[in-house]
Amino acid sequence: MEKETAKSEKEGVNLLIRPVEGLENNFLITDKNGYSHEMVELVGTEGFPVHLVDDKPRRVFIGKYQASVVDKGYYRTYKDGMVAHSVNFDRANEICNDLNNGDQVTGFHLMTNAEWAAVALLSHEVMKGERVQGNNNCCKDYTSKKLMGTPEPGNEKHPVRWLAGSGGVKTSHNGNESGIYDLNGNIFEWVKGLRLMDGEIQIIPDNNAALTTADVSKDSAEWRAILEDGSLVEPGTAGTLKFDSDGNISKTTGRGWSGKKFKSIECHLDDPHCAGMRLLGKLLVSPIWDDLHDDYFWWDTNGEDIPVRGGDWLNGVNAGLFHLSLLDTRVIENVVIGFRVAFVL
Repeated sequence: MEKETAKSEKEGVNLLIRPVEGLENNFLITDKNGYSHEMVELVGTEGFPVHLVDDKPRRVFIGKYQASVVDKGYYRTYKDGMVAHSVNFDRANEICNDLNNGDQVTGFHLMTNAEWAAVALLSHEVMKGERVQGNNNCCKDYTSKKLMGTPEPGNEKHPVRWLAGSGGVKTSHNGNESGIYDLNGNIFEWVKGLRLMDGEIQIIPDNNAALTTADVSKDSAEWRAILEDGSLVEPGTAGTLKFDSDGNISKTTGRGWSGKKFKSIECHLDDPHCAGMRLLGKLLVSPIWDDLHDDYFWWDTNGEDIPVRGGDWLNGVNAGLFHLSLLDTRVIENVVIGFRVAFVL
């Protein structure tokens, strides 16, 4: 694959960023290896945590497609790529950070939960609640036999993952060619900046998880818990927001795991419209609308669980932009889990 070598100066960073002609908010952004990544700038999400990084407003770009492997183990975002999978959370985070060189090229990172939430909520508004389709039924959408993507080579007889973006515009977040593809199904995607620790909901504030220097390790001091009034406090502080054993938001928790529809998550606080719940809504940890289809929610209140979102090729009606699983540890490597590259400028 031929590398791009042209570079230009932008905001003091030696970085190639080129708009794609004819596709609104679409850009090609080149990493330190000279490979371009197809990205979509996230606009129309004012008031969400996604644009505030290290207390500064930033432009945010989301990988148009799920990450794929290219020559010599490099990873890239491009149409019809064979999507990467069987990569654990820490390795996915490292892969995305390694697209930077720490000086001339900065901003590449593993997509954050704040970014996923902003895309999903924006999509719901743009699509007026219409369900975005995807590979949730072995290279088809469970609602339509006509919508089909291209199975990855070697799996044509028993289709699983399809090639990135091959399902057509109905699988993009805004229903047209300029959108972000495969958020419903194909493979689950690791996102960072959110976790469940023994039932307690913990986040990296704002969109600070997008920083290359963000410490999202298990013992990081950057994790914060959330009080009912929206204050961010040390994990383990009394009165923080948690998932209880029934998958509802409370100030207490219990031990166990299970699943239910995301839209059925209930708030068991005195004020279901408190600042803490509003923050969880903006981070898509709790539903803020009733018409969220049948997207599923899984939780485990034992130990640390890292989020994967979207669903896979077998999830059918339960896959979708609002699907959230807080069930997996950071060391899990699974054929149903991949990741997406994002960028801040």
